[in-house]
Amino acid sequence: MIIQPENTPLCGQCCIATLLNITLKEAIKLIGHSHSTKRREILKHIPHKKIRYGKPKHRRPQNFTALCTAIPPHSNNVKNFHWLIFNNGKYYDSNIGVWWCCTMWEIVSYYEIKEI
Repeated sequence: MIIQPENTPLCGQCCIATLLNITLKEAIKLIGHSHSTKRREILKHIPHKKIRYGKPKHRRPQNFTALCTAIPPHSNNVKNFHWLIFNNGKYYDSNIGVWWCCTMWEIVSYYEIKEI
């Protein structure tokens, strides 16, 4: 997992870097900026030669790799969300690290990631 530099909005770039196994600098260049990312910016770069994504689903991911959008619990602001990766029963948060259960964030949706 690529760790997000402190006080930066680079969670999307960190997830892209982790999924594509590239550096954060390369992910920033791929996205085209170093500020908050929108879904379309992230998803535009996932249909890569290594991986592809499924349709968005609105429940918690199960036993596969997923790119998740999350918001703080009890928040109604779904425009400002955080990107996470779910893999092998663990959540990979570029801001915090690895954890087993999702208590700090409420998963809004996810995209299943499949290797090609």
